[in-house]
Amino acid sequence: MKKAANLFAAMLSLSLFSAPVFAQQAAPDTLTTNELQPVTVSAYRLETTDISTPLSITTIGMRQLQQGTQQLSLDEALGSVPGLFVQNGANFAQDIRVSIRGAGARSAFGIRGVKILVDGFPESTPDGTAQVDAIDPGSLTGIGIIRSGTGGLYGNASGGYINFNTMRFSDEEWGEASVTAGQYGFQKYQLRKGGNSKSDKLRYSLNGSYTGTDGYRDHSAMKNWLFNGGVLVKLDSSFMLRIIATYVNSPLAQDPGALDEMTSKEMPQSASLNSVYFDADERLDQFRLGVGIVKKIKERHTIKANIYNTNRNFEGLLPGDLVDFNRAFTGSNISYNFVGRRGWKLSAGTDLEAQADDRQRYENLAGKKGTIYSSQVEKFTNVGVYLIQSIPLGKRLSLLPAIRHDWSRIVVDDNYLADNSNDSAKLNFNYLSPTLGLSFLLRRNLYLFANAN
Repeated sequence: MKKAANLFAAMLSLSLFSAPVFAQQAAPDTLTTNELQPVTVSAYRLETTDISTPLSITTIGMRQLQQGTQQLSLDEALGSVPGLFVQNGANFAQDIRVSIRGAGARSAFGIRGVKILVDGFPESTPDGTAQVDAIDPGSLTGIGIIRSGTGGLYGNASGGYINFNTMRFSDEEWGEASVTAGQYGFQKYQLRKGGNSKSDKLRYSLNGSYTGTDGYRDHSAMKNWLFNGGVLVKLDSSFMLRIIATYVNSPLAQDPGALDEMTSKEMPQSASLNSVYFDADERLDQFRLGVGIVKKIKERHTIKANIYNTNRNFEGLLPGDLVDFNRAFTGSNISYNFVGRRGWKLSAGTDLEAQADDRQRYENLAGKKGTIYSSQVEKFTNVGVYLIQSIPLGKRLSLLPAIRHDWSRIVVDDNYLADNSNDSAKLNFNYLSPTLGLSFLLRRNLYLFANAN
């Protein structure tokens, strides 16, 4: 053994000291360089390059999202973004929590205060909350993130912005299948398919997946079925139609609950006794449909319009409490876009959204539905109008002003009158959100920017 160790040490020393000699030998240069092309983004609701937009923008491509990742939770994709904090990636009953530079940090569960879109259609409801159950990490083709306030662009609860892209429209036929397995019962099966029609007027993208795990901790199992797909139809040279649908069914998402410090050190895989006794869990199914059109009128004028609808059925079991609600979320937006001479751009539009949650609360009797003690319908409607411009001031300086005005109405209809009290209420909000950005070209592909909102 000693001789073998000495021989290994001698060979290692020889290789180390010989390396500079070999490195000095002439060899063909195999290093290739590629110039990165500018990425076009519409996060500012104007078609601009990401580097010239006066916002802190991060874009993540498909290769970074798909290669070398488990594709179990969205925190894998978002965890490396500066200024963005992600938590609860392994607790599927409470969903991931996202904070962008402090916005959304006070949310007890889920996402609040950060605008979430999926394929350009809002996942955030008018009340400012969002869940990401209907996003499959394995289907992501790109993510766009704004790490600053966007109230002047998107209105309520826009302390930041994340747009998840899941569609992969391609000129060529393609297909993928994957099977992933790991510790603690982790399984993921996925099928993806896409391509175009023979007439070259239709492109499609389809995805289906099943994800399941027993969880690292006791009482932390999860099951999730997700199907989404879309078509992109070129009706003529100036008219494009886009239809995207998503269905998710999650019959199981157990919550192991919190542990005290001593228990977490001695038995880190255990679950809270309350969570086990009350069978803390989350069950849901959700269907979302979005339809969008882009109509080009002459050379410089474009009309864009979207209409979308989401229906969500949810049941959440909490210690001592059981929440059951049905949600209907409908919205639309339309905008007029103009490209003038010398790079001047303008976008003016309106957003209309309405949300209605039919919510009941029951006693949780060891995981069984007990007596009802609350029933109400929560309604939130919002109307917003905005005007955004990109104004070049010479060859190097650009001014990007935006202004938005929103009218919001919150209504709660109390349907539980057994307590001899009617707690129905209404609130109205009316607010103006201006934004001003400056972008200065220092030299090629290097900009200095500032914004205020």
